[in-house]
Formats: sequence, structure tokens, C-alpha cells
Amino acid sequence: MVTYFSNLTQAPIQPSQNMLAYPLRFCYTDYLDESPVLEKDDFLENVTAAYTLEERLVCIPTTILLQTVLGRSSLFGETSGWDMEDAMSLTERYPDYTLFDRNSFAYNLEFFWGDYIAERFVDWENGVCGFDGEEFCCLMKWIAEQSAGKEYENRGGGQDTGEQMAIQAALSSAEEYARYLDEFDQDAVIVGYPSSDGRALHRVQVFDALGIPSRSRHKEGAWAFLKYFLSEPEGPGLYGFPSRRDLLEQMLEETVVFYSVFDQRPLSETEKEQILNAVSEADFSDVIRRGRKEKLLTIIREEMEGYLDGYKTMEEAAAVIQNRAGVFIQEER
Repeated sequence: MVTYFSNLTQAPIQPSQNMLAYPLRFCYTDYLDESPVLEKDDFLENVTAAYTLEERLVCIPTTILLQTVLGRSSLFGETSGWDMEDAMSLTERYPDYTLFDRNSFAYNLEFFWGDYIAERFVDWENGVCGFDGEEFCCLMKWIAEQSAGKEYENRGGGQDTGEQMAIQAALSSAEEYARYLDEFDQDAVIVGYPSSDGRALHRVQVFDALGIPSRSRHKEGAWAFLKYFLSEPEGPGLYGFPSRRDLLEQMLEETVVFYSVFDQRPLSETEKEQILNAVSEADFSDVIRRGRKEKLLTIIREEMEGYLDGYKTMEEAAAVIQNRAGVFIQEER
């Protein structure tokens, strides 16, 4: 008996929280230690760490999809990672470019700045927040200035890629990354989503994370299938970056970049390193934060409507956000 532990989920933590009460206590490590074909170290460390519950590796997804941000290397530089101060500086230095094609306020708040806000202005452990200060007010005003309308459907659009500093990208392969390079005229770096400490945030989806329930009467047969499934020389042939190191490295070696109709080149060592770093640093803990982060952002979005519609000052909106968010954060402790 083999169970789909997670398929097309954002990350493994959400189902695993329920699984702690579910009898899926099968431990891959015991079998991997005895397998002449597979070892735990054959897989990316962040993947196996994410699926290790109570010191047991309960499953291994076959492939990963990255949700991240690509920026112009001529503007961002060659290194990944950025924070809000960097973002504000970029828009000030390059006024002829737009940031993220001027999406709506609600879209920008949730998809681009949500992690930053949840990290920067909330101490989840101690149950306190700081939404009524000048820093938060300045940030909300700035996001509003960079947005087109307030609701999700009011997306600006009409911008040419050549006018954008960065784009949100769902990367399923090195080939997909190569297509984005072509879109950006070979001028791109994987910068990730902004964070409070300037590190690059890469969100993930995982595919075919299979596990074996501890109560299964056919563990040996199920493991034989999983061993075959995870050790195919050509990989599982599914959508996404392989979780196996050798298959990922093979993908990077075989990918070519088309820089004209007839001309192509392999990925450069820098480009390979960018992709490998992004996949290896993918943030599997996002789902731990997602539920509470979404509720927090809903409070902010609802109370910002008064400011965006002009019948509240930013300070008035921030005071209500501080009050509502404070109650919610205390409840989450």
C-alpha cells in the first residue's frame, strides 16, 4: 500500500500536521540505509529535512516547482536576495522601470510583500506586533504608489517586459528558466521574494510525495515500488525540478539557452549555480506560516481600503490594523 502523502501541494507541512495523528510512521531512512541503489544523500537536503517528522523521513517527493522572482541583473546585481529598503531604492533609482508590472494593491500585498510584512512587523512567539509605527505606514503608502488599483481584478497590465524590473516566475525546469532569460534579453538573476533579513525566499510546490502507512501489511512490496519509482535512470518524467541531485545536475547540463532564432548556448556556470542554489534553498516552511499569514494580510487589506478610497488617513488605518492584528496574533500563540 502506497499513499499519496502530498501532490501538487505548496509544501509538505500542512498535510503532515494531520499526519502526526495519522498512522503514517513509515521511515524511509531504515530502507535507504540498506538499499544498494538509493541513499538519503542522493536527494536534496532541504527536501528530506522538510519531510522528516519526529526524526523519521516519511516520504520523498519526486519533483519540485519553484515560485520565485526574477530580476534584471543590470539593476539588481548578480546576487540573490533583497528587502524592502532595496525595493524602494530600486524604484527611486530607475523611475523608467515598473516593479512587477504594477499589479493591484491586494495582489502586491499578498504575493510579493506578505512574507516580509509577517516577518518584519510581527513577533509571533511573544504575540506582539508593530503596525502603528512610521515604518509600516511608509511601507503601505509606497506599495499603494507602486500598485494599480486596490482589488485583485484591477491589475494594470499593458506593460512590456522590457519596462519591468522583475517578474514573478513559476519555474518548473532549467529550460523554463532559459525561456525567461530570453524574455529578459539574457539579463536576469533569480532574486527570490523579498524578506526582512534580505535573504532570497523561494516558495515551492511538490509532486508525487509518496509514503507508506505504518499499518500497511505490504511494506516490503510498497518499498520495492518506491525504490523503483525514485531510482529510474531517466527520472520519474514528471513536471518540475528533480529532488535527486544527479538528475538535477543532469538537467542543468542538458539545458540550452536560445539567444536568437538559430543560435543557442549551454547554461553558464553562474546560471547553473543560481538554479541549484534556488532549488536547494527553497522554503518548505511556507505552509507553516501561510494560514496565519493569510489571515493577517486579510486584516491589513480590509483596513487599508479606507485609506485607498480616501476616507481614512494612513495613521487611522494603521491604528485599526494594529488593534485587530494584535488580537489575532495573541490568539495564534
